[in-house]
Amino acid sequence: MTRKKKSIILALACAVITAGALLMTLIVLPILHENECRNRVFEDLEARLPQVRSGVIGIIPKTTGSDGSVTYGGGGSGVVFSRDEKEKDLYYAVTAAHVVSGRDAEYKTFTVNTPYTAEDDPALKAAGVEVVSSSFYESLTDLKIEYVSPKIDAAVVSFRSETELACPGWAPDVTEGQRIVTLGFPEGRFISESYGTVSGHQTKKIRSADGTEKADTVVEHDAFLDPGSSGGPVFNESMALCGMNIGGEFDRWDHFEAGFMLDTPQLQSCIDEWKASR
Repeated sequence: MTRKKKSIILALACAVITAGALLMTLIVLPILHENECRNRVFEDLEARLPQVRSGVIGIIPKTTGSDGSVTYGGGGSGVVFSRDEKEKDLYYAVTAAHVVSGRDAEYKTFTVNTPYTAEDDPALKAAGVEVVSSSFYESLTDLKIEYVSPKIDAAVVSFRSETELACPGWAPDVTEGQRIVTLGFPEGRFISESYGTVSGHQTKKIRSADGTEKADTVVEHDAFLDPGSSGGPVFNESMALCGMNIGGEFDRWDHFEAGFMLDTPQLQSCIDEWKASR
């Protein structure tokens, strides 16, 4: 074999190895990471979820057109933090400010106790498509925006429920390496949870639904998030509220990389501001 042929073969081998490494780095590893974050379960935390699950709410924007037509859009999540002392059916919750930022929308809410119904359409079911029935939307409760923080991506909302709901306790802080579980309503699913660990604090620019960016000091974690997770609570191993999701980071192919949450000191600061403004 001539030296020239050997050089060509070596170059081709290097190209194949490089291409394989790029394929692994850019496609395979991100998919494996997302699958791990999406499917990971901490069974001891899962067993404690009934303590707090009823305090998680879904938030859906309702828009009425000029012709009177009503449409419901994709929303987000929230978590109850207080029950009114006098009006026992009145609850207060925190959510991400960008979840309730629609200028022309009203907002509706639901909990795990709200009966969920889908259209009984055999053709849709055969195609793997589920369409929420009108009776579900008609059963939703009005959500009132009480306060939107001018400093962080957080807001206080209120709603009424005849069913008693959980009011989770607060964690004083969250630490690196701590195991967590987050709940919410991503991708239109009625409720789901994902598990992960805390990576640490950092400052990130989070892009809101309206396209604007805002720098927040956030806590990074690897519990899977998706559209609709915003405003969802994050609980520690004791089922104490240790944060609220406001966004995530995805690669160019939309593979999940990391989630970002506001910690409880920031959320409590928003609640204190709301109380002072009343």
